[in-house]
Amino acid sequence: MTRSASLISLKKAYQEFLQGKNPNIQCLNVELTNFCNLKCRYCILDNSRAKGFMDIRILEKIISEINNQLVSVKNIALHDAGESLLHPDLGEFLELLALSKHTNPSFPKISIQTNGVLMTPLIRKIILKSNALDFVSFSIDGGNKKDFEHLRKGAIWEKVIKNIDDFISLNNKLGKKVATGMTSISLGKPQYSPEFKKLVKKLDSFQSIVPHDWDGSKKFKDLKIKKESKKSFCHFIFNSLAIKWDGKVVACCNDLNGRIIIGDFIKQSIKEIYFGPLRSAILLNMAKGQRQENALCQNCTM
Repeated sequence: MTRSASLISLKKAYQEFLQGKNPNIQCLNVELTNFCNLKCRYCILDNSRAKGFMDIRILEKIISEINNQLVSVKNIALHDAGESLLHPDLGEFLELLALSKHTNPSFPKISIQTNGVLMTPLIRKIILKSNALDFVSFSIDGGNKKDFEHLRKGAIWEKVIKNIDDFISLNNKLGKKVATGMTSISLGKPQYSPEFKKLVKKLDSFQSIVPHDWDGSKKFKDLKIKKESKKSFCHFIFNSLAIKWDGKVVACCNDLNGRIIIGDFIKQSIKEIYFGPLRSAILLNMAKGQRQENALCQNCTM
């Protein structure tokens, strides 16, 4: 989106606010947990934020606001920081979402992203039999055993590849209930192994991405990243929100550590946060080409 287009979007957002219209969110990230079972080489997760699991009452409130048309959401992504499959009540969350999906035809599309390590027989049955998800994305870096285990400390290549393959097989057996995809960070020119190529062909989508330093709050010495102009526009800020496991809200899904909290969903509605002063100030700076005025955005390379 260009700067002129962003200004139009900002003006439209304010007009909608003045007219009492509701937020229109392209993607709402719902962080089930910020615990993770891996320590990936290019991850910025730290211990600056308390660890925990989302209470199902937060999800109930999100669903209520959507079903009562207090907010328009196109997509719900059941992940932000952490590994979502670690949540002990994952099945209950999916059952709740499935109920809304099948009683509300306009309910958002639902996706989840996982590193695949915990995609056990029990978890894949819970996911597929819930009928809650539209898309499951696997984050598998490297494309071969050596690079994968170098980038994803704590993961075993053969185990993860088999977990994904078994998930795809069960999904196909049940009538392909969900679409599947993969994102993969590669170092330099990708060196994909035969088994990786074979697995990718079974997926509905695949995206190869280059390493990045997220919001720029942590530097990786071995990454040579070309900084984009600090006047450049970012669509994440305008089109998304992320609700953390404890109800705190950030303006961008790349703010994994919750550096800039713009609201508290336990005490506020999505609408109050979406049109609130903290988010509005971020949007205004971005639209005016003053990206550097936003602490979250000034060093981001996304």
